[in-house]
Amino acid sequence: MSEHMNAALTAADPLARDDAADDREIVRRMSAAARTSIVRRRPRWRVLLPVGIAATVALTGAAVLIPLGNLFIDGVYASADAEIPVVYTTDTGATHSCRYAVYFGDPSDRTPADKALAAFVAKNDWTGFGQRAYEIAITDPFVPGVTGWVADDSPAGIDEASLSRAIDTALDEAIPAQLRQAQEGQDETFNARTDCHGELH
Repeated sequence: MSEHMNAALTAADPLARDDAADDREIVRRMSAAARTSIVRRRPRWRVLLPVGIAATVALTGAAVLIPLGNLFIDGVYASADAEIPVVYTTDTGATHSCRYAVYFGDPSDRTPADKALAAFVAKNDWTGFGQRAYEIAITDPFVPGVTGWVADDSPAGIDEASLSRAIDTALDEAIPAQLRQAQEGQDETFNARTDCHGELH
């Protein structure tokens, strides 16, 4: 490629300018904003990449929790099967509390296995679930390029990915084997929303 062409391409590259850091920050903020509006979906029993959903707003000076349980799946609104509490204490002694709303299957065509899973998560005692997820996140952290891909590879983004992945693993552990086995061979989906942001330290 000619020097003239190289120079032209460099001049056209927005990240080659002196204000590239500002552009990168704008891209990072746009990415974060987009992630706050996503309902995530995956084939069941596979690793999920993280999505942070802000669910706390200020109203007349008080913090109000907005229900995470309204999911939009294939053009259909559905109420989550459960909002699982995720409460844990970090290695520095900080306690964090967030939620993980789950819905099994396609709302327009739920299978008996989906309904069985829904009944389980709705009635299960989730005490200790968050601490188990935290322990998994610490001992088996998300590694970009090895475990998977994440849009935000900052330390905070990786922590969020680690906790998200760990919540999935802890959920798989909590669901009885016979319910998991009932899903084998079925091409079904798992949907979730969360307000967990991955504070691990």
